Amino acid sequence: MNNISNFLMVVSLITMMFSTQISYSAMLDVCIEHCVVNKCLKEVKHATPYICHYACKRRCLQSEKNFHGV
Repeated sequence: MNNISNFLMVVSLITMMFSTQISYSAMLDVCIEHCVVNKCLKEVKHATPYICHYACKRRCLQSEKNFHGV
């Protein structure tokens, strides 16, 4: 019985880690997409989607670090 409970605990921890990573990736993708469409392409002259994607990726990662206090 103890082995089964240990196994289930490990499986649940692994599942939580993967779901957290997937959630973070989805949140980052939404932030980048929102930034490119609504901010960068409208405000910067001669901006391309390629340039805006990397600028917004940096911005979203930086804002995420500031949000968590890292």
